[in-house]
Amino acid sequence: MVKLLFCLRRLPHLNRDAFQRYWRETHAPLVAARASILGIRRYVQRHSVDEPRFERMGAPRGGLAAYDGVAELWWDGDRVMDAASADKYTYTSPHIWDLVPRSPDWPKGAQVASSASYGWQVDQMKKFQDPAKLRPIWTFIETAMPLLEEAGAISITPDQLEGAAWSAIIHEARGVAFFQHNNNGRCGNYSLLECGPALQSKVKALTAQIRQLAPVINTQSYVYDFANGTDTMLKAYNGSAYIFADVGLLESPGSKTFTLPAAITGETVTVVG
Repeated sequence: MVKLLFCLRRLPHLNRDAFQRYWRETHAPLVAARASILGIRRYVQRHSVDEPRFERMGAPRGGLAAYDGVAELWWDGDRVMDAASADKYTYTSPHIWDLVPRSPDWPKGAQVASSASYGWQVDQMKKFQDPAKLRPIWTFIETAMPLLEEAGAISITPDQLEGAAWSAIIHEARGVAFFQHNNNGRCGNYSLLECGPALQSKVKALTAQIRQLAPVINTQSYVYDFANGTDTMLKAYNGSAYIFADVGLLESPGSKTFTLPAAITGETVTVVG
């Protein structure tokens, strides 16, 4: 059995009672309705209480402000590691812009706020895998400003979101999760519902395209380097070759030439997206 704890703080515009009421009456039923799909065996909410004695004990010790609640989620141990995920929001978080270049694997001078950085994260996750027990890697992509509080945080654009998703897939991510919680102050907390039709249309179209190409994406990739400044994934499916490409780190957009391996022949090229 595996237990995961989430220590929760409310958004600034909510008082504790309002937060806990929403968490108990709205959020909890959502978890309950999806527990079997997510493999959750047990879900517990622990609501903090206002107790001045706790504050007086913590203050002299430099204690952090009290959490508003703690969520406990339980899974069977043999199910919890069916997948792993990367969730560093490189398009929007100044903290991550500073953190990523410290990695010895990050190319010196590469721009962190780029679609290619999401593919790079997938490559980093691969290093933690046991070759004998491979599991799917997922990536999380923000859809607005993902509850960031550091100075200079920004929102991702719909086009950036699309590029991030394809970069992750090109680097062999096999799942994409959209993190829709938002605090940019321009639209609601649930960006996919409250941040306008442009975002909704982009996510719907992107999801549809990924689903359409899923039979291709889920085949074995070929090891091949087009050597043209792009990150690529080469597939063959039902008699056709598929090239998925994104601008790589330290590279720039522009005209690119793709020369197919000698074993692949054809006369027609179709640009999918």
